[in-house]
Amino acid sequence: VYDGNANATSTGLTYALSGLVGNDMVTLKKDMAAASYVDKGAGNNKTVNITGLSLEGPAKANYMLTAAKTTGNITAKELSVSATGKITKTYDGKTEASLAGIQFGLDGILSNDKVALAGTATGIFNDKNAGAGKKVSITGFSLSGADQGNYVLPVSAIEKSGDITARDLNIRVENRKKEKGE
Repeated sequence: VYDGNANATSTGLTYALSGLVGNDMVTLKKDMAAASYVDKGAGNNKTVNITGLSLEGPAKANYMLTAAKTTGNITAKELSVSATGKITKTYDGKTEASLAGIQFGLDGILSNDKVALAGTATGIFNDKNAGAGKKVSITGFSLSGADQGNYVLPVSAIEKSGDITARDLNIRVENRKKEKGE
């Protein structure tokens, strides 16, 4: 998972020498092995350089190690979106939620990385009926910034609660005169 540096783990890697002549006794010393990606960015099939390998054995002077490389993946780090503020509306027979006044933020960005929340957020109540503490699903976000490729947003919608207040109904009273004979 992306952590802001190019370090890779060399544990679990297997090494094999090829190109030995005859029965030459040469082994690979790997106790000082270290691995690093070519850059710190998230991505698949990235080149990993292995250093700290050396040769041992009576015939080691007859050989020279070439650069040891492999490939690996740096998975983008998942961020979380925070939302502060209260979601409220008056009953209108629709499930759309107004997100005016809601402040959104990103949590989990590594220091010095340039990432911001982009897109237009939309909110949907789980049903259209009046009530308190109703589930609101918020979607529509994306990421922007120079380091956005190192991060992902959650696949599912952001969940927050909100209230739909009952709509006031007006009563109209007509003043009617009683006519003679009624």
